[in-house]
Amino acid sequence: MLNKNNLFNKFKDLQNSPYAFSNHSIKDEEIKKPNDRYELSNEERKVLREQHLTIFENDETMQKMFKNDFEEYFKAVEDPDIMEKKYQEKIHNLNLENESINTGIGDADDFWDPIGGIDEFEDIAEDDILNNSQLSKKQNSSSEKKDKLYEKAFQWSVSIHKLCQNIYENDSQKDKDLFRVMVNATMVSAKIAYASDDNELFFDDIEHDEEFDLFEAELSLKGYTLAAIFLQRTRESLLKLIEKKFRPTSEWKSILKMADELVLDIQSKMVDLTKKLHPPRN
Repeated sequence: MLNKNNLFNKFKDLQNSPYAFSNHSIKDEEIKKPNDRYELSNEERKVLREQHLTIFENDETMQKMFKNDFEEYFKAVEDPDIMEKKYQEKIHNLNLENESINTGIGDADDFWDPIGGIDEFEDIAEDDILNNSQLSKKQNSSSEKKDKLYEKAFQWSVSIHKLCQNIYENDSQKDKDLFRVMVNATMVSAKIAYASDDNELFFDDIEHDEEFDLFEAELSLKGYTLAAIFLQRTRESLLKLIEKKFRPTSEWKSILKMADELVLDIQSKMVDLTKKLHPPRN
């Protein structure tokens, strides 16, 4: 049995785990905001609006949180304080809903026992920590099975981001298409990760049936579709950089060639998933 201090320390250790959804520390530390904030140009802001509109249109949680109002959502994207306020409102509303459910329980035997509940929570947490450790070992032992498309896209996007950032910071060259390439290329690998077969590692203990497999295929298809959208925007701006002879032209041509290969790879994945979801009639 873990005592509470050990349990808390275990959770703090999880902050660097690849299975944690967030990398924020549990410690209640004051967040220091940078003094110098980069001001986006109008053209750069348009690029970000384009990107976040696509994200918003495919994120039901954000749609509900902002009542399908993209302008309010985008204000929150630009101002983290607004986004934080929205999250706090969401948490508050969820807590009210939970209280409402609890007060509606009629049988006293159904109420949660605080002492027993803590013991049960510690048992569950101890099991979860053990399972995460086993899952980490499983992932390390199966590293050779990593999704090759994701690895390819990730290395591609990292090289693009380094190049674009270097031009922005050291050469002080600003260009809408340069910014558009930098912003969208990162999203390609992110959405491939969302769609990747590697996600099956987290569902190994779940009994798969036809309904579950179709659900998983739909999620993957959505991820690859979004990856294709962001990749196409990257390609469009790469072509414009080449046409404008924006240096280094040879680098853009090499990056564009890899982007064309990624298009074919993603399309192949999408065709396979579409066939799985809508098998051809005999």
